[in-house]
Amino acid sequence: MRRRRIYSSRLNSPRILDSRKKHKRNKGKFVNSFKKLVKILVILAAIFGVSFIFNNKYLKINNVDIKTKNDFSERIQKIIDSELQKNKLYILPNSNFIVLNTNSLEKNVKDDIPEIKTIKIQKKFPNRIEVENTLHEATIGWETQEKKYLLNEEGYILKETEGFDGFIFVKDATNLPLSKDKQVVYPNFITFSKQINDKLNVLSIKIQFLEIKETTFMIDCYTANGFKIIFNTTKSIEDQISKLTEAINFLGNDTNKLDYIDVTVKNKAIYKLK
Repeated sequence: MRRRRIYSSRLNSPRILDSRKKHKRNKGKFVNSFKKLVKILVILAAIFGVSFIFNNKYLKINNVDIKTKNDFSERIQKIIDSELQKNKLYILPNSNFIVLNTNSLEKNVKDDIPEIKTIKIQKKFPNRIEVENTLHEATIGWETQEKKYLLNEEGYILKETEGFDGFIFVKDATNLPLSKDKQVVYPNFITFSKQINDKLNVLSIKIQFLEIKETTFMIDCYTANGFKIIFNTTKSIEDQISKLTEAINFLGNDTNKLDYIDVTVKNKAIYKLK
């Protein structure tokens, strides 16, 4: 007896082959491959472009023009040359016109040369920089802990020195240590000290040195004339000099016997004879 042939449902179900789907799949693979290729080409182009820009000799700074000539011009040149030889992020040359950070360069110069008050470094396309600077001025001397310093007009240490030739100087009786990055005194103290010197010169009184103790509000002025004058830096220098002048005129020849004059008291001068 013949058996009935059995067909599977898979064979019994007809399938339709659509050539368009196959074409879409092939097209999608091609598009993805093309996108990957484009990305690789873009990355390679970026790397090449960056390398070309940052290593371009046309943009390499080789001309440093120091407009302001002074005693520190050579040191400024050496510091700049040293900075230009360094790399940023290990691969980007500082000497490149685009890479160079002038603000950082200015800070490095000022940190290395405290005598510089201001410095301006400008990039001039394509490979030049211009440098202009001003210097701090030494104003008064400062002595503490057996060390001598010159202070600039802002009250910071300008430099350590061996002597105070040509400068009035202040002795700190408390011998407090000084730090180069901290202000020693305010500018008004320096102004007042210089005014004392100028005013006393008019009176033919020569200063040996100034001295402070617990505060900078009070100054003891030791003179070559053999007496001391006590000033208050918070009060008018004109008023105190006026009282000093009256006292000296009143004493006449007895000025040689003076121990000290205190001109800090309101409307009068207090003096003591030896």
